[in-house]
Amino acid sequence: MNSNANKRHSLTLSKMLTKTLALILTLTLLLSVTLMLPNSASAASKEYEVYKKIKPGMTVTEAAKLIYGKTYKKHLKKEYGATVFNKTPLYRDVSSTITNYEYGFYVHDKKSKSMYSHKLGLGLFNKKGTKSLYVGWKSYAPSEPSAKKFYKGKKPKFGMTINQIDKMVSGKGFGVFDHLYYEDLTKFGHVDKKKNNMFPNKTGWIYYRAKSYSGKTDYLLFFRYDYKKKTYIYSES
Repeated sequence: MNSNANKRHSLTLSKMLTKTLALILTLTLLLSVTLMLPNSASAASKEYEVYKKIKPGMTVTEAAKLIYGKTYKKHLKKEYGATVFNKTPLYRDVSSTITNYEYGFYVHDKKSKSMYSHKLGLGLFNKKGTKSLYVGWKSYAPSEPSAKKFYKGKKPKFGMTINQIDKMVSGKGFGVFDHLYYEDLTKFGHVDKKKNNMFPNKTGWIYYRAKSYSGKTDYLLFFRYDYKKKTYIYSES
């Protein structure tokens, strides 16, 4: 084998080794990231990914594309002059000024430990002066929420941050949440008779289950997001 052939052989071998090492490194990084994901993310699966992608202000069609993919058109229909989902709503309120629909998606199976009927919930509202509906709130409830136990002598108090209460329960963190809720109706422009904005603030909630040290008391902890403090605060529902 001449020197040029040796050089080409060496370069080819070098490239193969580089690609192999790059592949091993990539797989190692992916495995590390997967192992570092919190229980709430790893347990939530593809439905949770849909929840995260849906944003308040989206049209019904945009939300349908995320939920149903390429078949989204057959899941839509026209009703009262607006595009809605072609399924029975959990709630519907239609008046001369405000139209509100609520739907549930991804039904929980019989093995689910969730207290909710569906994994994903959406609230649809019309913007003032229009009939078109847009996402105003969204919610998500995983199938297997955690229920950590409080340490002996520990009890949550309203006003505590989620980090403060997190240190009062066993294990690392609360685990899988019970329910997520995010609402932003600030852009819908509905006002009451006194011309006050009916939807003045956006709000975010996360719920967790927990048990007392003895196991005799069950807690459903409601944490409301404080946009000034940038943390969740234990609050009354």
